[in-house]
Amino acid sequence: MTSQRRSFFNLFRQPVKTVAEKDVDPGLEKLQELHKMTRLQARLPPVGEIEEAFRKFFAHKYRAYRKTAVEDEQMKYLLPALKYLRDQDSALLTMKYAVRLTKVLCRPPKHPSSEHIEFILTLYNTMEMRYGRSLNSGFKRGSVRSLCSFKAVNEARDLLVRAFSDVTEATSSEVVEEEVEENEEPEDPHDNAEFAAWRMVLAGYAEQGNQSEAQHTLDLLQQRGFDSHDHSICRLMTELYANTNDIKAAKDWYAQWKMSTNDFDPANTISAQPEVLYGNILYGKILRLCADKQDLEWGHEVIRDMIGGLPSKELWDLVFWWAAATGKGVDEIERMMGVMERSKEDADSHHEHLSIDVETINSLVQFAISRNDPYMAERFIELGRRKDIEPNAKTLTLQMDYRLSVNDIDGALVSYQQLQSRDLSGDEDVPTVNNLVTALCQTGRHDFETIMNVTADLSDRQARLGSHTVSALSTLHLSRGELDDVVDLLNTHAYHYSTTERARVRDSLVKFCIGPSTEIAASWDTYTILRTHFDEMDRVQRTQIMASFFDRGRPDMAVNIFTDMRRSTRENTVANADTYISCFLGIARAQDEEGLEVVYNQLKLDYSIEPATRLRNALMIAYTACDEHRKALSFWEEIAHSREGPNISSIHLAMRACERSPRGDNKAREIWNRLLKTGVDLDQPLWASYIGGLVGSRNVAGAIVELEEAVARGLVVINSYM
Repeated sequence: MTSQRRSFFNLFRQPVKTVAEKDVDPGLEKLQELHKMTRLQARLPPVGEIEEAFRKFFAHKYRAYRKTAVEDEQMKYLLPALKYLRDQDSALLTMKYAVRLTKVLCRPPKHPSSEHIEFILTLYNTMEMRYGRSLNSGFKRGSVRSLCSFKAVNEARDLLVRAFSDVTEATSSEVVEEEVEENEEPEDPHDNAEFAAWRMVLAGYAEQGNQSEAQHTLDLLQQRGFDSHDHSICRLMTELYANTNDIKAAKDWYAQWKMSTNDFDPANTISAQPEVLYGNILYGKILRLCADKQDLEWGHEVIRDMIGGLPSKELWDLVFWWAAATGKGVDEIERMMGVMERSKEDADSHHEHLSIDVETINSLVQFAISRNDPYMAERFIELGRRKDIEPNAKTLTLQMDYRLSVNDIDGALVSYQQLQSRDLSGDEDVPTVNNLVTALCQTGRHDFETIMNVTADLSDRQARLGSHTVSALSTLHLSRGELDDVVDLLNTHAYHYSTTERARVRDSLVKFCIGPSTEIAASWDTYTILRTHFDEMDRVQRTQIMASFFDRGRPDMAVNIFTDMRRSTRENTVANADTYISCFLGIARAQDEEGLEVVYNQLKLDYSIEPATRLRNALMIAYTACDEHRKALSFWEEIAHSREGPNISSIHLAMRACERSPRGDNKAREIWNRLLKTGVDLDQPLWASYIGGLVGSRNVAGAIVELEEAVARGLVVINSYM
């Protein structure tokens, strides 16, 4: 018979917190394993496993198109994987699959790297080796677009010239069905693939403001037989000179753009031509240029072009923006809005949608923010309320932005609370809410529950926390001893960051770890988290943490950190000579005999370290501090017989070791006589060290004799003080 027990108190026990699993993109860990095995020159995983991991990773990214890009931290592992698949002649790398890869890589990463560029060029070369010159035009265009998204416009142009060098455009014998992703504008089937690629390159130079390369690109485009005065080319050139504040050239190209758009009405937003939308963007850029350069005459001319006939709603919003930029007050703009609304009565049925709405207000609020004028921004929001226009999610997000910019965190919280009742499906507020969480953590005035409530809202929406937010939250949790929460944050977010973003989080944890006010236990816990989640933490930061534990009187922890570096397989992390020196000096300060033996034994087994004078000096310091004077002097002998020889510090350290060594006076005199024979300039500090070596060994009489002789010969000057 078994007895049953009921635990009444279990009813009130807090549930055990479960830490989130590491959230890594599918397949990436296997690709990281390949990278590590390659670095160690070990046996590589089977090609089938790498194919499967590669496929999983890009399938995940393909489904998340326009949401996540391939960041540089991930590309570190993807590039070696691609080369491995290429070298193994993998069947995965087909033309259809290559087109899909370029679709994923068209998403601009936050921090493009050389690996991004090399990946595309390697992929293109691989496809060219397999299919010759008969490459799919979509793949060519996608490769150029990807390079442009990586800011590698020169490389994109070179590839473009190479890809479309044939007079007739070749197509692959393999049929490639172009798939259109959700929210992606389909390519115009009548658009020439090469011309579309030239526009991408020109747009890249326009964004960079590179006038000389843009002009060279325009010349190449003409040589290829394309119309250099096409409306899209004229628009891009106008944008280029607007971006570089070259108002004269911008005017010239704007005039050509107007002439090239005579075939359709740029004010007609019902038109299916995408150039209409681009035209609205161009108007905005020109008006900003006119406002910055105070060229009101041209600005008014552009306004007249915009409102000729019946302007669209978007163009009316630009008119209000221009009014604000030219000094019109909120009341004057409100009267202008009345004029627009009355013009609606004369509109035909196609323009019944013409009215002031929340987007009009938002554009004016954005203008006020650009002028760092929160008061004006508030007045524009109030203007919308007077017109019965309720703020939407974007309005309240903008309000949070400018309130945070003036450190009005309580006001930003009010806007955030109002935001909760709005449609947040577009996630446009996520960056600003991230900034709010960071500000709440940094002020120290707001309670922990408030911070967690805002953070929980982002978590419930499965929104990505920014690296600055994770940094602030991690420091907050660490200060409260909540290690599981830190691990949870890092597992959820850190493995999706770029290298720069990971460095931001890592640096904040290192700063907390070595902070003088951080308790030893918290520092060690932080180091453990860093070691687990930031294996790329370099030698410099690890050495800083090691030194901080020596300073705190915990050499055991410091030696453990050194041992971790010693075992590392990363070139920028593994312990080098400077690391050994730093460790030995720390051991000397702590007088840690046990740690000294551990590290010295590791040094004897480390064939990558060639002991030099500086390293042996550090060993002398450490063994002298640990009362191993005879052992310390053995390193002096090694220095004396080495090719490099001793330096001044070596002599001082050897004399210091003689002070308490058995018969140290004899050793000190031996060293001194050797120095006399070599003709070394024996200055007063060296004499002081020599005399100290004699006195420390209790040979006071000998020290007096040596000192008197030195004074008599004028080698030492003794100052007397009354």
